[in-house]
Amino acid sequence: TMSPTITSGGVEHPTVAAALAAAATCGGTVTLSAGVFRVGTLKVPSGVSLVGSGPDSILESDASTLVCVEGAVRVAHLGIRQVGEVTSQAAYALEVRGSTLIERCRLSASSKAKLAAAVLVRGARASPKLFGCTLYNCGHAGLVLVSGGNAALERCQISDCHGVGALVLASSVLHATGCEVRACGEAAVTVCSRGSASLSTCTLAANSPTNATSSVSVKGGGKFSMSRGCIVDAHGYGVQLAEGSVGLLEDVNIMRSSKAGVLAKA
Repeated sequence: TMSPTITSGGVEHPTVAAALAAAATCGGTVTLSAGVFRVGTLKVPSGVSLVGSGPDSILESDASTLVCVEGAVRVAHLGIRQVGEVTSQAAYALEVRGSTLIERCRLSASSKAKLAAAVLVRGARASPKLFGCTLYNCGHAGLVLVSGGNAALERCQISDCHGVGALVLASSVLHATGCEVRACGEAAVTVCSRGSASLSTCTLAANSPTNATSSVSVKGGGKFSMSRGCIVDAHGYGVQLAEGSVGLLEDVNIMRSSKAGVLAKA
C-alpha cells in the first residue's frame, strides 16, 4: 500500500485517518494514491474532501468504512468496501449525514445485517448527490435512506445486491435520473413509511428473483413516480402498490414480467 497525501501544503501522512485529522484543522483535500488501504471507520470532517486516483484507490474495512459528517464536501474516484459479512449490527461502505457530493465511486458492503447497505443516507440534514457511482455486490441493500434523508442519484448503477436495490424509509426522498438497478435479489426499489421515490429515464432490470414479488414495491403510505423509463424481466409484478400508497407512471415500458405489469390495491 502507498501512503495517502494531503494536498494543502503537500504534507504526507502515514495513514488516511491522520491525513483527515490534519485536513480538519483548515479544510482542504486528502488525496489517495492507488492501493488498498485497510482502515477502521473513518470520518470525513466538515470542509474536507477525500479524492482517490480512480478505482485502484480502495478503502476497505470489516466495519462501516467511511462516514461523511455534515459539511463534508466531496468524496470522489474511490473504491469503498465494507467486507465483513457477519456483523452484529448494520454496516455500510459509506454513511452520509450532510450534502456531500459522491462522485464516480465504486461502493460495496458485504454485511447481511438488516438495513446494511453500500450507502446509508441518514437524517433530515442529509442531502447528498451521487454522480456516476456504482453500488454493487451487497449482502443486503445497495442504498438505504432513513429518518428524512434526501438523495439525488444521476447516472448511477445498483446491481447484484442480495436484498433491495434502493430502500426508502421514514419520510425520506429519493430522486434518480439516468440510473440502472439490475439483478437485485428483492425489489429494485422499495418505498414505505411515507417515503417517496421519483425516477426519470431509469432502467430496472431482472430484479426480485429471491421472493418473486415485484420490481417496485410501494407500501406504508409511500409515493412512487417514474417517467420515460423501463421495467424489464421482473420476477413477479413490475410495480406493486399496497393500499394507501400512491403511484404515477408516465411513458414507462413494463416488459416480460412473470406476473402483471402493475398490481394496485385500493
